[in-house]
Formats: sequence, structure tokens, C-alpha cells
Amino acid sequence: MSINKYTEEQLMAREVKASDEQLRTVTIHMDSVHQSAMRYKTDLTEWYRAIGYLSSWNMTFAHCDIYPDGATDMVAVYSTKGEREYAIGAVWHDDHYGFHS
Repeated sequence: MSINKYTEEQLMAREVKASDEQLRTVTIHMDSVHQSAMRYKTDLTEWYRAIGYLSSWNMTFAHCDIYPDGATDMVAVYSTKGEREYAIGAVWHDDHYGFHS
């Protein structure tokens, strides 16, 4: 069962309606040891690209929480009023991250 409440078309409509002034709070729920281990097992540049992509995807959601999912993968959960509205996973594929919702 998916927690995603929107279709791709609805997400695009949200982006078009979004104010340029909207701010986002990003929380990375990993301690420094877990972050370092994950970067070591993947690729430093690709890890930072994944964090950047997840943290800046569809700015209409006011909050982005990024969680580890195993040794190399991450899940970003997006919300506006405390209710989880959308999630994207970053999955490590030997030399890059792929993103799946």
C-alpha cells in the first residue's frame, strides 16, 4: 500500500500553483556514523546528489524527512501539515542512485 496521495499530474499542478516564497524544512534522520558508512559504501558525490535531489524535489511540500533504508538506500517523506503525503526512495545501483516513488 502506498502512502502517496497524488498522481504525477496532480504533483505537477501543485508545483505550478506553489508560491516562490514557500520554505522547506529538511531533516536528515541519520547520525554522522551512519552517514559516513553510507557514503563509504556508495560514492561520495552520488550520495550528495541523492540528498540534494530528495531535499529539493517538489518544493510545494513544506517538510522533507530523509531516513536511511538499509546500508545504502534512503527514503524521503514529504508533508505539509504533519501528515505524510508522498514518499520517494533513493536506491543504490552499484554506481548511482535511482529514484522511485
